[in-house]
Amino acid sequence: MRRQIAWLWSHMDAPYRRRHAAALYICAFTCLLLLVNPALSQRLIDDVIMAQNPEPLLPILGIMLQDSFIFSGTLMDNIRYGRLDATDAEVIEAARRVRADELIRKMPQGYQTEIRERGGNLSQGEKQLVAFARTLLSDPAILILDEATSSIDTQTEKLLQEGIQEMLRGRTSIIVAHRLSTIKNCDRILYISNKGIAEMGSHEELMEKKGLYYQLYTAQVQESAA
Repeated sequence: MRRQIAWLWSHMDAPYRRRHAAALYICAFTCLLLLVNPALSQRLIDDVIMAQNPEPLLPILGIMLQDSFIFSGTLMDNIRYGRLDATDAEVIEAARRVRADELIRKMPQGYQTEIRERGGNLSQGEKQLVAFARTLLSDPAILILDEATSSIDTQTEKLLQEGIQEMLRGRTSIIVAHRLSTIKNCDRILYISNKGIAEMGSHEELMEKKGLYYQLYTAQVQESAA
């Protein structure tokens, strides 16, 4: 079964509470990536116990970060880095599926446009679209989005949402976010506070509780409408 799970904490909390929540997130995240070996639990993927060594997990794991690295070279090469043996047609198809193809074709040389180191001649949203295409091309069984849209303006995020939904389709996904538009459709949402997991459930279940998640969602909807 492929499921989408979201970890959420509120930037509305007091600074010291945000630090505590972030520390809890880092602890859980490092355990997930096998960087730390918890003594009292086991990590199983498809009923196989994962040892401390993360190497067996790498071929099936795709990670999208808040600031994805773009290297100097063509857009085609940047996307192909997700799977080095991919054909041009496969690279273009990955870009099309995350809604990056139209943007790329508008650039001076299309897919052969030269990009500066760290994507210096791309906007933040353009860099994330290229990184989405790269990640989708690798076709990971498990996808982790770590605040992948947090540094993007709201208008650009709307463009990215279709691409994100395409990436999530048919794979297990773990999403870390504070923007609820990214996680609203997840099967399970975990609201992390300074004391740990404060609330857990689907979007509909958490809205019915009218607790912390409800307050944050309502505030973000009002902010977007302002």
